[in-house]
Amino acid sequence: MIGMKGNRVVRAPLMKCVEEVCYISHILERNANYKYVPDSTYWQANSRAKVIERRGGMFKEFIEMFEVLSNRRRQNVPKKDFNIAILHSGGPSPGMNPAVRAFTRIGIDHGFGVYGVFNGFAGLAHGDLKEMSWMTVNGWAVMGGAELGTNRSVPNDSNIAAIVDTLQKYNIRAIMMFGGYNGYVGISNLHNYRTKYPFLQRVSMMCAPGTIANNVPGTEGSVGADTCLNNILDALDKIKQSAVASRRLFVVEVMGAHCGYLCTMSA
Repeated sequence: MIGMKGNRVVRAPLMKCVEEVCYISHILERNANYKYVPDSTYWQANSRAKVIERRGGMFKEFIEMFEVLSNRRRQNVPKKDFNIAILHSGGPSPGMNPAVRAFTRIGIDHGFGVYGVFNGFAGLAHGDLKEMSWMTVNGWAVMGGAELGTNRSVPNDSNIAAIVDTLQKYNIRAIMMFGGYNGYVGISNLHNYRTKYPFLQRVSMMCAPGTIANNVPGTEGSVGADTCLNNILDALDKIKQSAVASRRLFVVEVMGAHCGYLCTMSA
């Protein structure tokens, strides 16, 4: 059987896959007479845990994430003295709003304070932050664009002092950058300023890839690239109809700058 594991196409023995499916079905059928109640002791001890275990580690992570994002585990979690700032950098990319929503709610579920930074590193320098609540990101799962805003500015000698002042003012202990290549450069610049600004040594820095060009290091796939490919193919299908009818050759230019991922994959 051909399937996906992570972002890779893999092969798996068909009979082993059938065996796993049959085993899961057997567990569910054996308990078919019992009403599914998520918090029931019987289900937790017998069916649910076994089914999740056989579905694999990633399935368990997805279940836990779903419970957080769907408000099933929401409760009065003691707030920790640890604030995290999330921002975008680089060009806009599909998936930015859902990523902020997921990060915000998971952070709140763990007791962290989550601050949204408007307009990337430039907004961080100007102190344009807002503490995010559970309902701040309500509805962001299906919204395109970037509600926090994004641009291509990066930390440099002219704004680094203001950025550090903002981080100290809001007691930011970690930065999550969700964006493209400029964002990676920005985080790298912040890291390099640690020797000059000791406070930055206390700030953890994280990058999550979100760019249509799929040109960032450390990953084979970035959020937004697949959506961009789908839109390119939709456009190519329409262009091809005209090309076939008029017997002409069309040259199509796609985005991606110096990275040929979109060009190669769409072709």
